[in-house]
This record gives sequence, C-alpha cells and structure tokens, in this order.
Amino acid sequence: MDECLLRVGLPVKCRKCRLEGRVKPHNYGGWYKCRIFPRSVTNKWFCPEHYDIANNMEDRFYGMSETPQPVASTSETVEDLYKLLD
Repeated sequence: MDECLLRVGLPVKCRKCRLEGRVKPHNYGGWYKCRIFPRSVTNKWFCPEHYDIANNMEDRFYGMSETPQPVASTSETVEDLYKLLD
C-alpha cells in the first residue's frame, strides 16, 4: 500500500475548483493541504492555482484565535483599584 502511494499518489480534488489530481506523501507537488479541516479527507486539498487563497484563509483563521496582549500593566491596574476604593 505504501509503495502504491509513493508511485501513483493519493487521488484528491481541489476544494475550490474541483480539479482532480494526485499527491504523493511528503511531496504534494504544489497542492496545499489545509489544516483547518482535520477530519475531512476530501475537502482539505487546494490545487496549485488556489494555494495562496488557502494559505491566506488559514492565516486569518489562526489569527482570529490569538489571545490579545493586556493593554495596561498590573501595577497601574492595582493603583486604579485602590483609587476606586477611596
């Protein structure tokens, strides 16, 4: 089975344009494997033409889930709380 995948490749379809192609393990030949859809086998591949679209989509997805940095330092916040108590 592994030898078949190395010689022939895994049949895939582009999620955007439905173009059919074959990818080999560790060398996708310009195809992009999207990590956003880990359980979906058929819908995570993008052809070389749509590589940039998929890459930007993933960057936006992971960019939205970043934790924002705190704006104020802790010492200023503690002082403001003490002022509110007075």
